[in-house]
Amino acid sequence: MAGITIGCGFTGTIIGSLILDKNLKKYYDAEKINEISQEKLKFISVEKSSYMLLIVMILAIIFAVGGSAIGQFYYYIIGYAIAAIFLFAYFLYRGKGPVAIAMMNCVDKEMRGQANAVAIFFMHMFGDFPAPFFIGFLFDTFSIYVGVLVLFSWLGFAVIMWGISWNISVRYI
Repeated sequence: MAGITIGCGFTGTIIGSLILDKNLKKYYDAEKINEISQEKLKFISVEKSSYMLLIVMILAIIFAVGGSAIGQFYYYIIGYAIAAIFLFAYFLYRGKGPVAIAMMNCVDKEMRGQANAVAIFFMHMFGDFPAPFFIGFLFDTFSIYVGVLVLFSWLGFAVIMWGISWNISVRYI
């Protein structure tokens, strides 16, 4: 499981960043020859990042739900452990590069370090820290299905937030 997470983290982050750079290349070239302003380039990069995150989060939810919906045990192990977890983690980590780019383009250069620190703090405060305790409590108190439902709802909430983020960013272009 740790190997899947590490592998998906590296490949997803790198591939996500490369795809975003490829999508933004024509805008970077236009900015170099002064066809668009630096500010408009920032708005475009935030919009493209938010859109890419919306798409990869939807794909992550599809693979997570699809892997969990398999009924037979052996197919569940093969389908979920290998395919669904890999694809879920891959698409989840594919959004890390665009998150950083969107965040760095939303703040002044002097505030980028602090913005990154605050973002990491909130990611851990709302994600990494409470998740094991809260989900474990739900597993123990109710059932594994309630815990999994809450996990998917949590990811669904992220998809909704990225959709709102993309919608707001489109208005500023």
